Amino acid sequence: MDHHAIAGAFYDDVLSAEGFVLGLRMLADFMSAEQSQLLVRDPIEDLIRPAGISRVIPEMTRAYVEHFQHQDPSRRGYDAIPIGGWWIDSHKLGVQGVRASPFHQEFLRPNGMVSYMSAPIIRDGHREVALSFLRGRRAGLFTQDDADRLHWIVPHLQRAVSMRERIHELTQTQRLSESLMNRLPYGLVLVGANGNPLMHNARGRHWLEQFGPASQKSARSPATALPLNEMIRAACHVRSPTPVQACWVTRRGARVAQLIVLKLTEAHALGAGAHQTAALLVFHEPRAASRLLGGILRDLYGLSPAEIKIAEGVLELDELRLICARLRISAATMRTHLQSIFRKMGVHSRPHLVRVLSALGSFDGADD
Repeated sequence: MDHHAIAGAFYDDVLSAEGFVLGLRMLADFMSAEQSQLLVRDPIEDLIRPAGISRVIPEMTRAYVEHFQHQDPSRRGYDAIPIGGWWIDSHKLGVQGVRASPFHQEFLRPNGMVSYMSAPIIRDGHREVALSFLRGRRAGLFTQDDADRLHWIVPHLQRAVSMRERIHELTQTQRLSESLMNRLPYGLVLVGANGNPLMHNARGRHWLEQFGPASQKSARSPATALPLNEMIRAACHVRSPTPVQACWVTRRGARVAQLIVLKLTEAHALGAGAHQTAALLVFHEPRAASRLLGGILRDLYGLSPAEIKIAEGVLELDELRLICARLRISAATMRTHLQSIFRKMGVHSRPHLVRVLSALGSFDGADD
């Protein structure tokens, strides 16, 4: 079998959801092995877990992880084996030792295996990655000659595993960044000069859908003082861009959000991936109460259900009479509840209360 084809399979597997299955299967065939696998050992917990197996035998894998790894004779002195060096059972234990090994007789043989060999390919302070092979009865015991056939694969495995781990780290960072972006209490949209979206969070996507293409405009569509596409072009103008623009977003004459349009250059952290001058749109709905606000007010300040409804009303509506109408309470009842809210939350005025409520409601646990 072609060495280059096997190495290429491992590099192809870097992006595979299944891991290095194809490369390990080709390597097992090359070695006349029933199974090849990548094992990761946690030196702190002193536990081994499979990171990739060519031909999975679920019962065998589970038995090794839960019980037999502690009887594995290769673990004795394995730390002294250099990277790319091999632990071979017939060499370390001898033929008679293999036959007398409880690990071989109670674990390998009942699963149709008679011999195994293993080599560390990566070893650092927090984990060790090893390549391991298992042979069935027909192929017989591994020998040093078998190990000598594999000197070429270790550098490729090291690079492939490191590439996969790096991609995993970047993917996790991207997912975390997206999660944090979606927790912001305002919509963010990064657009190019042509108006095409380059990046957005969930709230930003909502506003993009609200505006939509010009052909879909209706009486319910939001509007800005200047058409949105003109504001974007002004921010992205090559010679004299407008650094910042701000206006209200209105719907049927009512203010529904504040819009800030900022010019971003390629050097900006948010615009770096766009490889072009872009505009950042920030949509802020200043009086939208977080879904979590009620629980925060209850647990942190001890507000009653009625007081929570009034606090949310203060955040969302400008006039107390509108809050009274919504909750169907009298002005006197409203004043009594407000005094209690002021006392419990340590605020001294309605504007002060709005500022505190806005800060408390800045975290929104919504996923949409």
